[in-house]
Amino acid sequence: MDQIQFPSNMTEEEVLDTIDYVVNTLSRKFVFGYFDIDDLKQEGRIEALKALKNYDESCPLAPFLFTHLRLRYLNFIRKEYFRHETPCKSCIFYPGGDGCNAFEDRDECEKWTGWKRRNEAKKNLASPINIDSVCMDSEDNMSISTLSPENKELLEIIDQEIPSDLRADYIRLKNGCKLSAKKIDNLKQVLKDILDEQN
Repeated sequence: MDQIQFPSNMTEEEVLDTIDYVVNTLSRKFVFGYFDIDDLKQEGRIEALKALKNYDESCPLAPFLFTHLRLRYLNFIRKEYFRHETPCKSCIFYPGGDGCNAFEDRDECEKWTGWKRRNEAKKNLASPINIDSVCMDSEDNMSISTLSPENKELLEIIDQEIPSDLRADYIRLKNGCKLSAKKIDNLKQVLKDILDEQN
């Protein structure tokens, strides 16, 4: 960080007290995910000290810091948690509003699905669910113990017979990850062939 520029009309102690007051007041309103109040206070103090170089001494310091830090906290949440701006607005096929001239379903657009996947990953990291709230029997990728013996046997056969070049896609599909329609069609055909051989 550059040299801190304290206002000439205040002592260092007054400036630091004002920063503490503003940070302590604002930070509790912006707690989210795994960022606790101490993380946000630390972030706020750093941003407040950086902002001093832009401070106009003809105005009171506290209102300036309240405005500045509120915007910094909002940007921090956007960066770490969720970006509201979709990639649609910079796309040549964007007509405005919620529409798209290229795709009827947004999930067919690579840019849109990438943006959505990244935001969901950020939110999941910032707000993980408690493992105690997961019902193991109702989760698709955890319910193998509840399958009938015949179905377990079929899964074992598929696990043995699936070609190595499709194994990664098969595991992704089994664990509920999204795959392209082409990959799903390839897997369906291979799985059908494997199951046909068993009959």
